[in-house]
Amino acid sequence: MGIFKRKGASTPGPMGGASWLAWPTIAWGGLQEVVGESYRQHELQQIAQVRPGVGPTNRLVMAQIVREPNNEHDKNAVKVLVGGVRVGYLPRDEARSAHGLIDSLAARGLPATCRAEIIGGTPGKPSLGITLHAQTWVPFVEGTPFLDGSRVSSVSVTKEEKHQEALERVLGATGGQHVVATLGSAPDNSIGVFIGPDLIGQLTKTMTERHTATLWAAYEAGFTCTCFAFLERDAKNIIQVKLMLLKLPD
Repeated sequence: MGIFKRKGASTPGPMGGASWLAWPTIAWGGLQEVVGESYRQHELQQIAQVRPGVGPTNRLVMAQIVREPNNEHDKNAVKVLVGGVRVGYLPRDEARSAHGLIDSLAARGLPATCRAEIIGGTPGKPSLGITLHAQTWVPFVEGTPFLDGSRVSSVSVTKEEKHQEALERVLGATGGQHVVATLGSAPDNSIGVFIGPDLIGQLTKTMTERHTATLWAAYEAGFTCTCFAFLERDAKNIIQVKLMLLKLPD
């Protein structure tokens, strides 16, 4: 059955609505600082599911930004919520610029949500913080890959040499091209890389082990794991593939 078996059931996130396993309404593609987290350590510890001797066990979450016009210090303040719990604010110089997007989404009956990452909780940085994966401030566009591209690592695909015919159909005469790839099960129980219906390679054993838990969670929640990929020819005219995969927090 392969390493993925879609069950179609939602995977509950910590504290209910904090799960990253949903489509955001704010485009990813940038990293946005949050301030005031030092006053919300208890809340962040609960969200991150901190375990003694282990540290945070849940770092990927969904955040919501909400205007707070009655804030006694700044009428333009924008608070950051995770699972309905306040964990900080947008910096003062960023808050006002987010108003337009928050208001336009609200007019459509939508919350302003984005993926986010819990940082810290390590011996070198014991306090917790949160970074938003948000492009300032742009609505999410249909057709964007499901897997976040705000903080990514370039992951090489192996065994492309066995799938050059399929890759040629995609790349054609161009020297390089960005495409959307789908990740699923390969015949040897690794993570396979597909473009359209065609298997065009797979992840190494190390990368399969590193990313399986995240991809499994997405598939189990009913999502197809798509990401950006870059195709280019090497010096021997062999088409190579690199995936832009979410860089998983340590």
